[in-house]
Amino acid sequence: MSSIVQNNATEPLLAGTEDNGEGNPYSTGYGSIEERPRFTRNKLFIVGCILMTELCERLTYYSVIANLILFCTSTLDISSTGAARISLIFSGSVFIVPIFGGYVADAFVGKFNIILGCGLIYVIGLVLLPASAVDYKNNWFGLHNKISTETRRGLFLSSLVLIAIGTGGIKSNVGPFGAQQVENLGPKAVQSFFNWFYWFINVGAIIAYSGVAAVQQDVGFDESTLMNAANEKKWQQHNIEKTSCSNSG
Repeated sequence: MSSIVQNNATEPLLAGTEDNGEGNPYSTGYGSIEERPRFTRNKLFIVGCILMTELCERLTYYSVIANLILFCTSTLDISSTGAARISLIFSGSVFIVPIFGGYVADAFVGKFNIILGCGLIYVIGLVLLPASAVDYKNNWFGLHNKISTETRRGLFLSSLVLIAIGTGGIKSNVGPFGAQQVENLGPKAVQSFFNWFYWFINVGAIIAYSGVAAVQQDVGFDESTLMNAANEKKWQQHNIEKTSCSNSG
């Protein structure tokens, strides 16, 4: 009995999920058997799209949060206390909304649909964000067009609500959705996916804090927010739609 306990203690956690086919070397550990699982080019393309979607989503989120307080105080004339409150509420919401995003995906619409839908909501929020930042009077729409600070604040807060909903729905589902694409290749493939998944998160954060944040401070918030919107629109929808086409093929 003690030897069995010692052997189990040295086994990896995922070992217990493998099928009891002792003579079958191709057991995937996820309730299915595949003769010779291989990482095909199509599978690599699908996983690459999912990883790039996560990278761009994290890049966009961290770009928004990097200088959020500075944007509130310098452009929207919000006090430092109010700006800090907005930043904290927004950051906290981003980690609460995934609870509901995961539930809706598992109980009703599925992971793919919630990722695509929240991606569209995300893009709408990122369109409203530069709308609150651009200089309508001098740079963009002529000398006679200008919006009030109250209107800017309304656009800004609306954009934060939509971005929180969008990133919450994506955050709770994109990782499991990616793992589902490689689960038939076994536990090692799933582990490799999550290793790359978290590397892509870190790369997105590095680009946001070292690149986009510098553009916000040295060039302007209007240009940087337009960059965020273009980035998210290009990858969030394009990559997920490509993944759908690859799965259907």
